[in-house]
Amino acid sequence: MKPTIRHVLCCALALMLASCGGTQDAAGRPNQLLAGVQTSPAEVTVGSYHDLIQRVYVAYFGRPADPGGIDFWASKYLQYGMPLTAGEVSATYFSTQKVREFVDAFGASQESAELYPGDNVTFVSAIYRNLFNREPDAAGLAYWVSALDRGVMSRPIAALYIMDGARSTDITIVNNKVEVARRFTAGLDTEAKRLGYQGMYAAAYIRSVLSTVGLDTDPATFNIEDPIQTLQNRLSNHRLAAYLGTWTTPCEWHSRDVITITESPGSETTAYIAPKTEYYATENCEGPVIATESLSASIIAVHTGKVNSAIVFQEGAASVPAAVDMISVSLPAHSTYVMGTAVTQTVYGGKAQWCIDYGGGNSTCIDDPGFTPAQGPENGGLYVNGNTIYLLSPVSSIFYADAAYTRR
Repeated sequence: MKPTIRHVLCCALALMLASCGGTQDAAGRPNQLLAGVQTSPAEVTVGSYHDLIQRVYVAYFGRPADPGGIDFWASKYLQYGMPLTAGEVSATYFSTQKVREFVDAFGASQESAELYPGDNVTFVSAIYRNLFNREPDAAGLAYWVSALDRGVMSRPIAALYIMDGARSTDITIVNNKVEVARRFTAGLDTEAKRLGYQGMYAAAYIRSVLSTVGLDTDPATFNIEDPIQTLQNRLSNHRLAAYLGTWTTPCEWHSRDVITITESPGSETTAYIAPKTEYYATENCEGPVIATESLSASIIAVHTGKVNSAIVFQEGAASVPAAVDMISVSLPAHSTYVMGTAVTQTVYGGKAQWCIDYGGGNSTCIDDPGFTPAQGPENGGLYVNGNTIYLLSPVSSIFYADAAYTRR
């Protein structure tokens, strides 16, 4: 039985969450490949999807894709033979389940929740500004808001429809933004540069930069170097810079744990850790995410110093000398949420649950712990080795590795 993110927090960050719930599991079956729109692997590569993914990022998030994000989604689109253009995605959205799952996954992200908390009028207006640098006309606003209010379409596909329907000078503006975004993503060609483009602050900053790209912009000469350097410089003094980014555990029966670590603006010692569990229809975690389990608050990690100590990486193994970043972690009062197209809510044994349907009569059910009071602070540690980070618990004078994550 695989622990949920609340169990991971209990162990890895020493936060004693008394409300940790359990799951009831059953065997699952893998997804079938997308039928009807597949292309030959000999003709299409991961890079063939970069333009489409970049356009999705620009339309929905108003910013360039990060290198990890664009390669992750492009590889998934290639694997399932997805359409190659925004127009083809729009045309097959309602008729093809996999297309809907992949497009709607953007709307289930933490960035989406933070970027678009308002009503559909606010959302549509934001998409028009992202794409065209203008407010929507009255007729267009009324049309898209009505479609969203009635549940005819999701927000991510509405953004693609709006982009695909661009006319006249709007087309030029969109293409200019996409080309600048492409150059920006390609310009993140070192690990230090990629680390700078992490977190909500960096996303908001680059969103403001891309908003200056307009009809008369020459995308080939637009200055992307200064914004990249600004983001890189901002993190140069952060004590937890090596840990910033998104990290994931290996797949374990339909799911994997993910943590995203971002800096706290204005602080060189504080970072936020946002944990979640991703669930897939397939046992090997292939295909789109069908559900996510997350918390309404992020863990607050404060760097308290660096110590030369030793780490036990595996139970029964000898300790290894290592320099550990010590942290104090706390978790504000929070609720747990499970969201996705495969999620239903139910009551079992008098307890509220979310159940995730993997298909074929197979499912996982997760207890709802309800509102959980604030926890911590507790002491812990972090250690990085290449593309792997370890969450550590102190025991006497050494540290024990509770969980290992690799960079996504």
